[in-house]
Amino acid sequence: MIGQDDSRLVVYLRYQLFKALEDFAKRESKEQVGLLVGRVSETDEGAPFLLIEDAIEAPVGDEATGRFEENLWKRARRIAAARHPNRSVVGWFHTHTDGELAITDEERMVHKRFFPEDEHLLYVLSGAGQDRNFYFKVDGELVGVSGFRIYGKKPAGSAEMTAPELADARAGVNSVAATPEQTTRQIERNLDKIQKKLQNPPMTMKDMAILALLVVNALLILFRPNPPVTVDTSTLEREHSDLSAQISSMRGRIERLERHLSDLSLLDEQLKLAAGVDDGTVEPDLTVDNAETGAVSPPVASQDGEALSGGKGVIKLYKVSQGDILGVLVNKFYPDAPTGTLSAFADFNRLKAPDFAIFPGDTLKVPELEALRK
Repeated sequence: MIGQDDSRLVVYLRYQLFKALEDFAKRESKEQVGLLVGRVSETDEGAPFLLIEDAIEAPVGDEATGRFEENLWKRARRIAAARHPNRSVVGWFHTHTDGELAITDEERMVHKRFFPEDEHLLYVLSGAGQDRNFYFKVDGELVGVSGFRIYGKKPAGSAEMTAPELADARAGVNSVAATPEQTTRQIERNLDKIQKKLQNPPMTMKDMAILALLVVNALLILFRPNPPVTVDTSTLEREHSDLSAQISSMRGRIERLERHLSDLSLLDEQLKLAAGVDDGTVEPDLTVDNAETGAVSPPVASQDGEALSGGKGVIKLYKVSQGDILGVLVNKFYPDAPTGTLSAFADFNRLKAPDFAIFPGDTLKVPELEALRK
């Protein structure tokens, strides 16, 4: 006996089904729903009572298709009719995952729509299987019974149930499991359990050892001194040396160009000076020496005999060829010249001491010896 007898309605629940529903509520973490199958009968005195013998599980739908949609109950009723042709649907059961027994507005709506008969019951079980109760209609409203009776339980001290009795006790809520829908749902529940275990696997000694090795490795990497870094700069130094040599060569070329420009500027001034001695003078015709033969151009002078340097005499022009040496050229220009003629000639041509360097293509001015002595 669970609770006290209710004079309004006497309910008998088969013991094997009672235990199966309790275990079912404890084992499943999600809410469960299904049909109750049994019959309405009368005692010898003519008092009516409700006998509940079996249950048919039905899968709960989702929010999109409806949690307790009509097709769910149709499928469960077909299974109940096939399994128990001499019994009828006497209500339904529903597990609460929050542990409360109070029925909800959703349950009232489902009961009113799909279980309109007065004898239809609602059996509510807490999620942990610790509490349960039946609800039936009184003046159109669902109210809880004061208690209900359990039948078919083995007396104390009797032998344990046989294998057929155990199978019969477990058959109360597995009727739908034989269908494809129920099989699919059972597989999904098993997969959910496996996935939860994979997401939160227990920490083993092997895992702790691996974690410790990873921490040690990270510390070694973090605090390990950095190895000395050596950079091969030989290539850079070689390239720097080559660049310095190129810059030096370019600087020498620039200096020679500056000297050529200075000579051209001096020659231009001398030509202007020679042309300005007398307004009636004729522009002198200068012939540059042949670079290959080394011949000296004929002397050039103004009509009044003034030299290009502004004094008496003429100035010859000589173009330096490959292999020319300044001392040899001076001896060639001034045979039997006195000492100091070389430096005087260099000063006249503005050659830089002390080497008085000349280069192929340079033009030398060759005045008369008397002009060098001034």
